[in-house]
Amino acid sequence: MGTENDVMFFAGSGTGMMEAALANALGEGERALVLSYGAFGERFVLIAKALGIEAVELKAPWGETIACEVIEKKLREETFQAVVVVHNESSTGAVTDLEALGRVVGNTDAILIVDSVSGLGGVEMRQDDWGVDILISASQKALMCPPGLGVASVSAKGWDRIERENGKKRFYWDLREARESAAMVQTAFTTPVTLVSGLKEALTMIHEEGLDNVLRRHQRLAEALRAGGTAFGLSVFTRSTT
Repeated sequence: MGTENDVMFFAGSGTGMMEAALANALGEGERALVLSYGAFGERFVLIAKALGIEAVELKAPWGETIACEVIEKKLREETFQAVVVVHNESSTGAVTDLEALGRVVGNTDAILIVDSVSGLGGVEMRQDDWGVDILISASQKALMCPPGLGVASVSAKGWDRIERENGKKRFYWDLREARESAAMVQTAFTTPVTLVSGLKEALTMIHEEGLDNVLRRHQRLAEALRAGGTAFGLSVFTRSTT
C-alpha cells in the first residue's frame, strides 16, 4: 500500500468499502467530485446519492481517464470536500495516474478518496507519497483471496475530515471504531478469520517473489494479452492502461 498509516479490516465487499469511505468522510449535503469512466465510478455516484452526499460527476468515455488539467480547472471553479476516483477501473482496465492527481488535489482542502480494489497488488500504489487520503481495497482481486475482506488506510488529512461530525451516519462502517480495534489487533465486529489467514499467506507469496517483480509480472502478462488480441485482429478497448 505504500503507507505508514494504520491498516483496518472489515468483513465485507469492495462495494462496502466504497460506502465506508464516503460515509466516514462526508455528511449529507457535502460535495464530492467523482471522476467517472466506468461501472465503479458510476457506482460511487449511486452510493453518494444514497447517503445524501452531493455527487458531481466528471465523466470521460469508458476506457479513458480524465486529464489532470480538467480536474484542476473544476476544483478552481467549485468547492468540494472530496475527490473520488477508482484507481484501476475493473470494468474497463483504465488506470488512473494517482501521482499526478494527488498533486492536484493536494493543493486544495479536499481529500482524495481512492478505490484500489482491483489495483492493489497488481499496480503500483504509494499512498503516502501520492497524497491518497482514504485508500480502500478488498481481498478478491490481485491480493489473490476469496471475496469478503475489506481493507482501508487513512492519512492524517483524511482523519481530520472523518473526525468532523457534519451529520455523518454510520455504524458498521465506522472507521474510528475500526482504528481503535486495529490498535488491539482486532476488528470492530466479527473477524473473517479464514480470509485473514488466506491474506497472510498471499502476502507471504508476494513478499517471497518481491513486490516489484509481482508488478512487472502483471505488466508483462497484460502486454502479452493485448499483443495476442491485436494479432487476432482485435482492438484494445482501454487507452489508459498504465
